[in-house]
Amino acid sequence: IKRSERKLVDHTKQFYYNTAHDIRVPLQLIQEPLMELKEKEDLTTEGMSNIRIVLRNLNILLTQNDTTINFERMEKNKNRLYLSEHNLPSFIENIVKLTIPVAEIKQIDINFNNTITGQFKIWMDNEKIRTILSNLLNQIIECSDDFKSINIIIGVIQNEWFLEITYEGKPLPIETIQDSTNGKFIDDAIQKNTTITDNWGMQRIGQVLKLYQGSILVKNVDKKS
Repeated sequence: IKRSERKLVDHTKQFYYNTAHDIRVPLQLIQEPLMELKEKEDLTTEGMSNIRIVLRNLNILLTQNDTTINFERMEKNKNRLYLSEHNLPSFIENIVKLTIPVAEIKQIDINFNNTITGQFKIWMDNEKIRTILSNLLNQIIECSDDFKSINIIIGVIQNEWFLEITYEGKPLPIETIQDSTNGKFIDDAIQKNTTITDNWGMQRIGQVLKLYQGSILVKNVDKKS
């Protein structure tokens, strides 16, 4: 990439980042009264359906906006690990709770099963692990069929922890993870003037997995992933 093109790409990315920060609070101010309206008002069937459609699209926009902000943070710290100690069950449960409102729009139940007894403290870069898990859960909600369930289990086998998520719906676009480990998908989209794909969250997972030299196992069986 030429120096002039690199300058244009950097300026364009910064514009995206600045815009994401600017619109985050207004989007939340739109979301909160709509959520209250859905919960407290006696809406008609058609009215409830319309509210769900609006909230569903708004949550997609908020998720993409947060992904942009988190991507900016990761770019600044991509070659560094900031390790701190966390209680694994509480850490994952908090991430799951944040995704429940998104799942409720599609009337999906999230069942969280912690098989770990007591605390299980681990050292990790919580920002990067949170990026993997939150983007993965949001993508699973997007792929899940309406009115279904997502089952999440965490546990420990021989002092190693695991997290298993099962759902019914479309398969995860796992190839997106494998194709995005070079971390240049935004730069390429700007340079070629193309649209960033809908699977941006999965691409970010690919980036972080490359840093950790990790992997995710996905099995698809009769519409179950």
